[in-house]
Amino acid sequence: MITALLAAALAVPAVTAPPPAPPPVVATGPDRSSPPPVAPPAPMVWPELERHAVAPGVELVGWRLPGARRVEVEVIIHGGLLALDGQAIEPSLALSSQWGLATTTATPAQLSTLLDTADIGLSAWIDYDTATVGVDAATEDLGQALGVLRDVLREPVFPKDELKRYQAERKSWLTLDAPNDLRAAMSGAADAAWYKPGAPYGDRPELGALKRLKPADLAARHARLLKEWPITIVAAGDVAMADLAVQLRDALAGVGADAPRAAHPVAPLPAGPHLLVVEMPGATQAAIGVRMAAPTRGAADAAGFRLADFALGGHFLARLNRNLREEHGWTYGIYSDWERDEANARWGASCIVSADDVAEALGELQAEITEVGAEGATAAEIDAGWRDALSGWNTALRTAESAVGLARGLVLAEDTAAGRRALLDGLSAVTPGQSRDAAAAWLTPAHALWVVVGDPDALAPELAGLPWPITRVSASDAVLGTFQPPGHTP
Repeated sequence: MITALLAAALAVPAVTAPPPAPPPVVATGPDRSSPPPVAPPAPMVWPELERHAVAPGVELVGWRLPGARRVEVEVIIHGGLLALDGQAIEPSLALSSQWGLATTTATPAQLSTLLDTADIGLSAWIDYDTATVGVDAATEDLGQALGVLRDVLREPVFPKDELKRYQAERKSWLTLDAPNDLRAAMSGAADAAWYKPGAPYGDRPELGALKRLKPADLAARHARLLKEWPITIVAAGDVAMADLAVQLRDALAGVGADAPRAAHPVAPLPAGPHLLVVEMPGATQAAIGVRMAAPTRGAADAAGFRLADFALGGHFLARLNRNLREEHGWTYGIYSDWERDEANARWGASCIVSADDVAEALGELQAEITEVGAEGATAAEIDAGWRDALSGWNTALRTAESAVGLARGLVLAEDTAAGRRALLDGLSAVTPGQSRDAAAAWLTPAHALWVVVGDPDALAPELAGLPWPITRVSASDAVLGTFQPPGHTP
């Protein structure tokens, strides 16, 4: 028994052949063993705006955006404050504030309730060169939104009590609030010093004209808007533009003129340098700012200047903000502002600082401008600026709102999608030398208008060593523009 058990335990197991090897795996898809090479960014090729005639002098342009949840429509009238009133713009400013409050079919309360209930966005405003009425709504509510657009555009009402409220609020702002607001005094002083009275854009607030306004004054200017200038409607959303044009023909029947757009007059510029000091007794902080001439839209050096502007003050990590905010902690933020059209352009920057930091902050502001003016943007800043512009372009047709924004820009500049894409391609090709040449031509602190707002006693030691000629005005005069602007002939 024992022998049998030992024999069984010591027996050699039978050897079996190994299983056959599996067939080799043949790759049938992309190789994902390592990241793919990074492709250089490129501008999207957007289609050109669809164009449909709505009436003589009235054209619809836009894009259909499949899947967009909302539709946005803007009616742009190519005449604005300057064309309506020249320099006496208080009536048109009042019209801008009152337009869209009521119609012949809805009181202010009823219109407000309708907009809230149907989730319809409504805007109406007038700037120097254009007047605009816009609506946005869910695609299924487009018909109701177009009804609101028609009523606001063609049958607005300007209630007397609403106008009286506006008059009281604007007077309070001009005489009480703005003279005690650093940014308002800075803006008013800079505008009044940059544009002389009687020249294009040289309008000043007029309390007497404001007081005399009647609803009939607003209605008369509104009637002119509908009859004297051409109209472009910009739209975007998941709607066929041809169908939208048919819907708009009734809303805009008898509106618009087959005429030229209102012109962009050229404004004379002040000679510099000069320092305008706005005295605001009791102010615990101060505002500092600078303004200078810049290239107009479409100028040969506009691309180079755009990238120099981006490097200097065009984003959070630009030189001005990095210096005055991040390195010195003098301000919550400072950014540049380049406003331009075909005839006029200006560049500027401003911020709020402590009164005892004014001299040092002005010195750093001047130093940063001087450095970019002498050297332009670096290759890295140029690349970042181009990528920033590219990001905005490549996402422009993502929503109805952003698409209408791009369409509006193309319409006002009389540009095309291909033309704007070519500008982006040109931006990517700008060299540091071209940026330097553009910056050197414009970013010259020696020709600048400098503005400082604050308590005169606190500012006195800060301004003592500055090299520029000084003009002092009160905060009230700054807001109302009731002073002779330095650098201009009377």
